[in-house]
Amino acid sequence: MEHTTLTAEELQRRREFAERMAEFRAHQPESPGPFPTAEDMIREDRDR
Repeated sequence: MEHTTLTAEELQRRREFAERMAEFRAHQPESPGPFPTAEDMIREDRDR
């Protein structure tokens, strides 16, 4: 089995990626879009 040791460079790239993803998730979408959210669809199913 091959073992992979992360280099300082790889760790830095992963940190930067994680930070970019956190920023991306923190932004609210500009509009809800044309589709209902999963929560809305579940609520509709329960109401039936």
